[in-house]
Amino acid sequence: MADRDCVLRFLAFYLDHWENYADNDVDGYLNFAMERLNGMTDKEREDVALVFRKAMQSAADIFGNLAFRKALHPDGRR
Repeated sequence: MADRDCVLRFLAFYLDHWENYADNDVDGYLNFAMERLNGMTDKEREDVALVFRKAMQSAADIFGNLAFRKALHPDGRR
């Protein structure tokens, strides 16, 4: 489920301006994103999916094998 959470977070910040997340209410922000996604047409969802795939490809191109790994703390902790 962590992968789905990451995707939803990406979509939330893509669909809504980051300043609307000022309340630190992650659940509310993600619920709002799901409502927006559920209200979209198939074409709109396809467009968002294309943006997501491009972003993931860019991350892989830039960061290589480290693109989707959590960074370790300098002392080895996560």
